[in-house]
Amino acid sequence: MRHLTRREFHQQMLAGAAACLGASLIGTGRAKAQTPATQPADQAPVDHSTMFGKVMAGYQGWYRAPGDGSGLGWIHYGRDGEFKPGKCTVDYWPDVSELEADEKYATDFRHRDGSTAWVYSPQNRKTVRRHFTWMRQYGLDGVYLQRFAKSTLASRRLRDSLDTVLVNCRAGANDTARVYALMYDLSGMAPGTLQRVADDWRHLVDDLRLLRDPKDRAYLHEGGRPVVALWGIGFKDAQRAYTAEECGRLIDFFKHDREYGGMTVMLGIPSGWRTGTRDSVADPKLHEVLRKADVLSLWTVGRYSNERAVADHAERYWGPDLTWCRAHE
Repeated sequence: MRHLTRREFHQQMLAGAAACLGASLIGTGRAKAQTPATQPADQAPVDHSTMFGKVMAGYQGWYRAPGDGSGLGWIHYGRDGEFKPGKCTVDYWPDVSELEADEKYATDFRHRDGSTAWVYSPQNRKTVRRHFTWMRQYGLDGVYLQRFAKSTLASRRLRDSLDTVLVNCRAGANDTARVYALMYDLSGMAPGTLQRVADDWRHLVDDLRLLRDPKDRAYLHEGGRPVVALWGIGFKDAQRAYTAEECGRLIDFFKHDREYGGMTVMLGIPSGWRTGTRDSVADPKLHEVLRKADVLSLWTVGRYSNERAVADHAERYWGPDLTWCRAHE
């Protein structure tokens, strides 16, 4: 397991974003692309009024460690609640060289010199603030904060932990003049349960004052409306067996509910959505659901590995995808 430095991480992040930026986001008629402003990194505040012309990261915030205040022990670092040799599930060790003592959590792993190998937790507000500072330094505009819908329903403790990460991200984005928006990951939700995501959204708005805190000037907007993303619609796998009708009702809630709606909705969808092939369900109702949204974000991980493959993929898939979207504005 190789140690990935912060600089290497950001270089890889920006290189990957440059390869596909602008091609994976397709407006369905209401959200229009804009020419990005060129601003030196670490200087100008990010414009929160539009989602276009930005390099955004996915911030999963799913790591937990004993002693981080969540009471959840090891999550996402290891296996079966343990994180030690033989129980490791991470590909790269996080660079904690800039973290202070109160940001690091001890593990059973040791460096060659016998010293303790430390990790971080997004439960720690100081660390999340540091992540946003790095984003500012390296030219990242902000994040789509993942909120795992299944976890919010699993237990009150898990929901509280996710709430803490959200509060930390909100503070970090505002402190560093970055932007953020919420992205619900629907993976693992059972059929008939998607409307419980609407209940969680009401909790965030009422209890955490999401979108209602006048001091929060970092939440991402498009077309004068806050952005919310729903990831995992239209995939053909057991983890996403909920129906197109359920997805449509959830989109309608976020767009049209009198008290909690009024959102610009982005959907995370499979790359084969238009033809109902490859990773997509072959459900004719899917297109009806997608037309309800404002932006489609295509899952293209693993679809290409070099610039020539990107060009081939764009010609074969993205071109016809854009034609479909323009025809259904």
